[in-house]
Amino acid sequence: MGKKSVRGYLHGQVEGIYHKVGKGIGESRHELKQEGMQSEKIHSDSTRMAYLDRFHSVVEHARSNFGIKSVFQLTDEMVRSWLQNERIGKVAASTINVDVAALGKIGQMMTNFSKLNGHDREFNFTCRFDATREAIRDRISPNAWNGQGRAYDKPEELINAIDNEKHRIMAELQYHGGLRAEGVGAPREPHSKAALSLEKFKGVVRDPFTQDRQVGVIEVTEKGGKSTRHYVPIDAYERARHYVEKSGPIREIYERYLESINDAARQTGQYIPGRGTHGLKHNFVEDFVRRGMECGKSREEIFAEGARQCAHERADILPKHYLGR
Repeated sequence: MGKKSVRGYLHGQVEGIYHKVGKGIGESRHELKQEGMQSEKIHSDSTRMAYLDRFHSVVEHARSNFGIKSVFQLTDEMVRSWLQNERIGKVAASTINVDVAALGKIGQMMTNFSKLNGHDREFNFTCRFDATREAIRDRISPNAWNGQGRAYDKPEELINAIDNEKHRIMAELQYHGGLRAEGVGAPREPHSKAALSLEKFKGVVRDPFTQDRQVGVIEVTEKGGKSTRHYVPIDAYERARHYVEKSGPIREIYERYLESINDAARQTGQYIPGRGTHGLKHNFVEDFVRRGMECGKSREEIFAEGARQCAHERADILPKHYLGR
């Protein structure tokens, strides 16, 4: 029997890594979540096919262009080359989002396999986040918000430029938690009695989706009477809670709040008609998708949970109406 080729050896490594540390089909993610654990495996056959196809493709690109002889010679530069030469501009932005999620899981599997064998190497492939930004940029219509997208370029700078303390807190919650203006006490409808009161602050928990941080929980009723839990960084949560404790429930005329947002946008060079308060929610979605990918979540998981936290029913609302728009 002849010696196995480098190509065959590499692709055998891919399958071996998956079967050793990545295969989770038949295992219950729900039980792991109940135990407070986050699964690092692949639990569906469709995700397995999508992710392993990309793993094989990246490895083949690195073999052909960089001469690697082991999967563990993969570098960020090689992955970037694969993205730039074989993906960006050649496949749809939604496909790039799957690529990025797959690369996160691939890096996670390689890291776990390495540690299992007594090595201390990590494979993060951080260049994948650049691909997300480029893919999003490609989706923006030339006529949408002057071709720049509805999300603000520098949301934190905008928030810091808001003089009114109440409005600054409202904007911070929209940005970090994905709340609508109505959810932070500024409904568009004049007859609405929506307000952000103290009982809507539900305490601090571990982020139920990413499991990577402590967050404050704010539960509000928004679009269509839907009750939604939003998760915000503890410092933003405490600022808002202390303000409400001191000054009472947050209620504001929408137009006044919008004026503060637009003034701050002008001050920071980010004003485009139509961005308004909802632009901060677009920023939330972009950050949510990035954090989900960093934590190794699948595209399906990210879009489903992101939609829920934005008080939407359909998972496809994120790629269709938020990312890059």
